[in-house]
Amino acid sequence: MSPRTPILLTTLGALLAYAILQANTLRLASEADRLKAQNELLAQRIYSIDEIDEVSGKHKVVALIEQAIKIEGLDWDDRQIEAMARLCWRESRYNPNLQNPRSTAFGMYQFLNSTWKHTGIDKTADPLLQTIAAVRYIEGRYGTPKDALAFHLEPKVINGELVHYY
Repeated sequence: MSPRTPILLTTLGALLAYAILQANTLRLASEADRLKAQNELLAQRIYSIDEIDEVSGKHKVVALIEQAIKIEGLDWDDRQIEAMARLCWRESRYNPNLQNPRSTAFGMYQFLNSTWKHTGIDKTADPLLQTIAAVRYIEGRYGTPKDALAFHLEPKVINGELVHYY
């Protein structure tokens, strides 16, 4: 073994380590790019709920509401479905990813973290699960979407001032 062998081995080891580091960096970068592209596609799919469903001919949010009502075994008529769609529009403009910058309110129905806990559904960006959670919450708290909408449209006095949220 020559006197240069340890230096050569050290240099080769360093080069190998550098090559592994570079490969991992590229792998992580490509994984990050893949995840970014996947999130962009998911966002496009989710935001497309503000359209007409090609199969039923109904607004996609109405179709989600009808599906959630069916899953929950309720028999709400078209007026209740319309009231629920109006609530969703007022809360988020049908955006299942809407995050309030000043609170934990999130999603199509702007549930707080504490509200999610009462629905039995974990906080999610899935529009159907958000709608099922909203159906459960509305039924439990207000009885019907029309009653929930009436409550939210009613002016309230808070700290001596008349407040109207919508």
